[in-house]
Amino acid sequence: SRQPKSFYTPASDDAEQKDKYTFPLGTTIAAGEYLVVHANNDDGTTGLHTGFGLSANGETLTLYRGAADGGASVDAITFGLQVADYSIGRDVHGAWTLNKPTFGAANVVQQTGDTQRLIINEWLADTNRLFRDDRIELLNRDALPVAMAGLRLTDNPVGKPDKHTIAPLSYIAGNGFAVFIPDEETDRGAEHLNFSLDANY
Repeated sequence: SRQPKSFYTPASDDAEQKDKYTFPLGTTIAAGEYLVVHANNDDGTTGLHTGFGLSANGETLTLYRGAADGGASVDAITFGLQVADYSIGRDVHGAWTLNKPTFGAANVVQQTGDTQRLIINEWLADTNRLFRDDRIELLNRDALPVAMAGLRLTDNPVGKPDKHTIAPLSYIAGNGFAVFIPDEETDRGAEHLNFSLDANY
């Protein structure tokens, strides 16, 4: 059908609360068109507002069918560390990738740089007062943002080089830094690693 379709569909960034946001009755999107939804609290401006934001440190966003239609997942995206002023969108083949923001219009893919330009720049393995947690910092020496998804971090390169794999759709800014927290608390976000650093080793 080429006719506009009505939505009464929930969306959420929390699998335990599928109806965190529900599209108002009568919301429509025509074939080939785009519907922009603001991931923020209703601030009095026009448009649709979810009442929740998205974490720059990664999470999962899911679109569900309404309860009357079974409540099944329609689409979902899990992403990792984000960089300022870039969006995540589908390319012409339907794959998720880094984009230049073009809300309300066709996506424009952002060129990314070379992972070989990334280096371990700094780490902190013993902290009492300066920071709450230890840190590992990566530096991107490329002028372009770099996709980090699938890269691995480890404190045991011989025995277990694939100890931690960086989350899908994680990026580091051009000439920028990415900070990871080695605290074995991966449920707190994509910047948390599944191992800790030993200050005595």
